[in-house]
Amino acid sequence: MCNLGLNQQEKEYQEQLNEFIVKLEYYCSYQERCLAELKQKMYKLEIPVAMQDTIIEHLQENNFYNEERFVASFINGKAKHKKWGKQKLTNELLKKQIDYNLIQQALSQLNEFEYQERLQLLLEKKASQIKSNSILEKKQKLYRFALQKGYDTASITPILNKIIDEK
Repeated sequence: MCNLGLNQQEKEYQEQLNEFIVKLEYYCSYQERCLAELKQKMYKLEIPVAMQDTIIEHLQENNFYNEERFVASFINGKAKHKKWGKQKLTNELLKKQIDYNLIQQALSQLNEFEYQERLQLLLEKKASQIKSNSILEKKQKLYRFALQKGYDTASITPILNKIIDEK
């Protein structure tokens, strides 16, 4: 009689586990996710801690969750669409508890020419919007803008000098 109760508990546990897996597979299928996002979603779904490792393992084995793929997707998307620099990309990924070495590996895959080109186009567009009589003031505003976007001084300075000298 005790075995029947245990089998019923195991069956209910397995059904609940499968239900959570299906929800998280869907969650991971329409956008790349990192581990921190998965854990936050599991917390919201009130998934028991005992099931979480099993679910994460399942998602990895079935290619629903892959941290490297998430980092590459995040970097490519934010760099191209939001025009973020390497510093901001790194900071945002560190906030998501991504390993620093994984971030650096993915950043090294960025095309340096496209990265510099993106910064130049961004600064040229911003320069046309700044209404300032002083060249120094305009240069400072552009410099701060590029820093806010996450670009480093070594990348900003030569491009900024080029833009200011042309005007």
